[in-house]
Amino acid sequence: MATGLFLLLIAGRPADSSIQAFHRAFGPKSSLLVSSPTLQWEVWPSDGAHVTSADMFLNGKPVNAIYNTKLRRVEYRPERPFMAGTYRVQCRVMVDDRLEVKKDWSFQVSTEAISSLPEPEESQYIALAETNAFRQTLGLDTVHQETRLNAASLAHVKYLALNRRTGHYEKPGEPGFVGATPSDRLEAFGYSGGSWECVTYNSGGIKESVRDLFHAPYHRIPFLQPGDVPVGTGMTGKHFSIKFGESGDSGLSISPAAGQSGVPTSWDGNETPNPLRMHSGFGSEVGYPIVFSFFGDYPVVKLNRASVTCKGVDVPIFENASENDDHLENSIILIPKKPLKPNTTYSVSVEAMVNRKKKIQQNWSFTTGSK
Repeated sequence: MATGLFLLLIAGRPADSSIQAFHRAFGPKSSLLVSSPTLQWEVWPSDGAHVTSADMFLNGKPVNAIYNTKLRRVEYRPERPFMAGTYRVQCRVMVDDRLEVKKDWSFQVSTEAISSLPEPEESQYIALAETNAFRQTLGLDTVHQETRLNAASLAHVKYLALNRRTGHYEKPGEPGFVGATPSDRLEAFGYSGGSWECVTYNSGGIKESVRDLFHAPYHRIPFLQPGDVPVGTGMTGKHFSIKFGESGDSGLSISPAAGQSGVPTSWDGNETPNPLRMHSGFGSEVGYPIVFSFFGDYPVVKLNRASVTCKGVDVPIFENASENDDHLENSIILIPKKPLKPNTTYSVSVEAMVNRKKKIQQNWSFTTGSK
């Protein structure tokens, strides 16, 4: 299961209620295994307003933090590793010199923390290249290695292998334990922010693991993010994990892409949770899933209508959207009820609403491969 970890809060209202500020992820705020974390707090103003100043204090002393306008967050990268101990962070942001927004938190640096994370392993470069190969077929930008995501992914698959488990969660006290949840593990390596984690147990190698995750429609969604996406991977034995951060870009992504050729004809339904769980009337294989995803500020996408046709004839499909699937918010999944024909062109039409106010519509075609 891929997980998106998000929170949105109204931070405050001035006398002029036309100005608002929103915030979500901040940190790190746990016990760290690396002593050179980036401190950050995601905070941004309502439309038309601007962040006019941002200040951060560490244990009461000012530090040279900046406001990253693209990623909409206050950031501080320490000049040298932190000593073991507890640290208190205080942040203040001013919006249009009128609205003050504050955030305080603490974190600890473990006595076992290392000063820097290792360079990527060969297997992580292979996984990155395979991920980018899939994105290239969709016309998306390449993703980049993120050492903290790499470290968290690798630590988790080592835990899974040691304890003969699979999935997203760890139990305290077991060998290799880093953090109970995906976000806990990212925090331990100094990463804060929205993320997705995909995990698989695969009898094949790295390329096969990436392939299987991409073909599974829920797990495909984070692969479709627009922009420059941070990624980390890890593989131990048959256990593979890939973690996606956020690019901060918004927009619509579709898979298969417009004009794409060589698209698989079928899918075996091997995914947890199973997107076919609420449907009936399908065999051991279905047609290759079509994913329609809109990325931005907490979009909830509702399906108005969708169709898949071949030479003007409707193809029976299962429809998954936020209305009938509790694992979907920003995406729509269309699954043909039967495998598609090889070397055949199919047309897709989707009309949807984003947050009940913005209509998005896409009409496109793709062509299947030999199988």
